[in-house]
Amino acid sequence: MKLELPKDCRGYSFDRLFSAEMNDFDVERLLPSLFYLIITGGKQHSSRTNNPTEYNKYLDLLIEHPRLQGFKDSSGKRLLDRWIRSTVVKMGRLGKSHYTQQIEYIIPLTILCYKAGLPPEVRRQRGVHTFIYSLLCAAAQSSNETIKPETLVDHLFREAFARGVNIGSGPKYDGHYDGETELDVNTLLSICYLDGFEPTEASKRESRIAVEPALPKVAKQLGQDLISYILAYHTLLTPFSLTNNLMALINFELFIYTLKLFYATNQLVATATTAVMQETASLPQIYVDFTRNRASDSDQLARICVERDLEELRAYFESVILLRTIDRFVQSQAKLKKSIEKLSTIDYLQSLLSLQNNPDILADAHAEVCSIKKESLDLATETEKEELEKWFEEKELVSKNPLDFNVALLSEAQGKKAVESYVMWYWSVGGLRKPFGLLVGNFQGKRNWRYSMSDDLLATLVHLAMVEDISANLTSTKVKRRLRLIDFLHFLENRYGIIVDRPPDFLDSASARAASHENMEAMKRRLRQMGFFQVLSDDFTAQYLSDPLQQEAK
Repeated sequence: MKLELPKDCRGYSFDRLFSAEMNDFDVERLLPSLFYLIITGGKQHSSRTNNPTEYNKYLDLLIEHPRLQGFKDSSGKRLLDRWIRSTVVKMGRLGKSHYTQQIEYIIPLTILCYKAGLPPEVRRQRGVHTFIYSLLCAAAQSSNETIKPETLVDHLFREAFARGVNIGSGPKYDGHYDGETELDVNTLLSICYLDGFEPTEASKRESRIAVEPALPKVAKQLGQDLISYILAYHTLLTPFSLTNNLMALINFELFIYTLKLFYATNQLVATATTAVMQETASLPQIYVDFTRNRASDSDQLARICVERDLEELRAYFESVILLRTIDRFVQSQAKLKKSIEKLSTIDYLQSLLSLQNNPDILADAHAEVCSIKKESLDLATETEKEELEKWFEEKELVSKNPLDFNVALLSEAQGKKAVESYVMWYWSVGGLRKPFGLLVGNFQGKRNWRYSMSDDLLATLVHLAMVEDISANLTSTKVKRRLRLIDFLHFLENRYGIIVDRPPDFLDSASARAASHENMEAMKRRLRQMGFFQVLSDDFTAQYLSDPLQQEAK
């Protein structure tokens, strides 16, 4: 049995709730597009300038580059080819046949990776580049109201990631090595390789600006975290390390934002209240295992938290369908549309729910149900028609009203594909395939997934926790000399909902508390091995984290 949906009611993304599309996502692929927005002040590409399938052409141009010597013979070309493929570019396959190779994107070793205009398919960014860019601009605007936020963000990123690069003016924004700055060999190779590409000209069109976030305070904190991290560490870290840590932080913050959005949206639909959306509440509690001991009690706590969040993800899909469906009907009702279109995102979503019993909305829902039924029966075989008729009758009996029935049909028809897409987003931003992830496991089954923080992500979060801003508006950001361990734990919980030294409330027991005690000791050992942990006494309040970067700088 198969339901056929009219074209205008298909889909499971709702921009007013989250402007990013939840699907498979790669943060490395994101940065070139984000850098392009920053350098051009939010402009779109005018057209595709460079052909990603002409890899050999760009390799030949690099071989002839005046800064490269010794690669013109066959063995030198093979060596350079392997070097480029392993360090500078990410290669992929074109089309469903996967026969033709193409350059997917330039690995972000320098901000100049934007120049090539790759990846060519901006849709694969899932709208995250515009979402992040809008949050960066919002954070910059709060720090200085006299200068355009786009200018502030551009200045910050050039200072942090454009080392050794001179960037020209628009609309081409071409860039080259300045010929003087000392760079690591891989970054210099990347810049020389990019000399073979034509600059991707910016159009006069602005990129689609992300709408006001559904979780405004959480989103604001996300933007401030990224800005403050770059401000504090761009002089302490190499551009390569800063870029890797920025990717880790973006991925992690997107994951936390997503989880909070799941819970807040489901609560909104269940209670019609927006309290959770209007705060930075640490929902849900995320127990993170540091023991790395499979099948241990601590590991099981982390695994159960993943199962709980995946259930919330499935409920979120149904919440999205409800809100999206009401919104579609509102757009066709001029009076209703005018009454709510200027509301803030939170108030807008709440208003949608208040219209569930509106006669005009119910009438539209009934008409759409009839349309779905007709299309489904028209395309069904004689055997399927009888089964479909019976199925429609059963669904109609348990539905409260036409809108409820309509949402049930849309969920039934799209649920499998939508949840698969949402789960791909979940493990992508969870870092399941990344060295800086929070989610570990394999693709054989989601039952093996659990929260277990990688060393790279832990180091990035320690760095972020040690950033302080006395002015509270990003104008006097600096790195603390040291941080109490207990304050770091409070930072993880209050900001992200991450707990280490105790079990989540819904799993509290004597054995769980014992497991979390072992987990805390495992975290201390990890921090000590990484050079962060400093113990002055057995007193928990006298255990500190210090930053090796500052010691090296001194």
